[in-house]
Amino acid sequence: MTQESKEPAAPGEPKANEPNAGDPAVNPAAGTGGRVNAEPASNGDRPKSEAEFKAPVEPAASTVPVEASGDPHSLSAQKNAGATGGIFVALTIVSFVLEVALLGALGIWAMTMLPFSPVVSVIIAVLPVFIFWALFMSPKANLRLSQPYHAVVAHLLFAAGSGLLAIAGQPVLAVCMGVLTAISLALTVAVRGQNVESRKKATGRRSAR
Repeated sequence: MTQESKEPAAPGEPKANEPNAGDPAVNPAAGTGGRVNAEPASNGDRPKSEAEFKAPVEPAASTVPVEASGDPHSLSAQKNAGATGGIFVALTIVSFVLEVALLGALGIWAMTMLPFSPVVSVIIAVLPVFIFWALFMSPKANLRLSQPYHAVVAHLLFAAGSGLLAIAGQPVLAVCMGVLTAISLALTVAVRGQNVESRKKATGRRSAR
């Protein structure tokens, strides 16, 4: 028996039992220059392009109404601030009416009770109170009284004006001014209470931090 001589294959030549990668039967991509022509896919299995892969998917719009989020303490503080602002506006209007009514009450009382001419009587009664109010009670006064002294003095003057109208024989005007004085006092207490409560809440939040 003769043994077949096994000689090494030359470089570049395929081995005897090794499949040739360049054979189209073995490697289908060999006959197309390394490119495989994929068959067109059906409509349902159409391959996605690169742009479709990169396109961001937008979330569907939610039909659930979005509730306004926020700190309940800040919401309550805003409501309290709005309520305090409304009370302050009402107090400002009532106070202005009472200031004018006070000067009118002094003039009516002076013309009725003082034994002088109407002009002199009005000047004697009204001018001192007008100067006092301008110096100590006016919002722009440099010597304005601080709270609660301002509120106390103002309402004492308003009550005195109501009493002067009653003495001068004007009961209806006296009752009207008395009612306005009571309303002004109630509004002043309400504003004062709201300010104190707001300060307490602000102090509590600061200490909590």
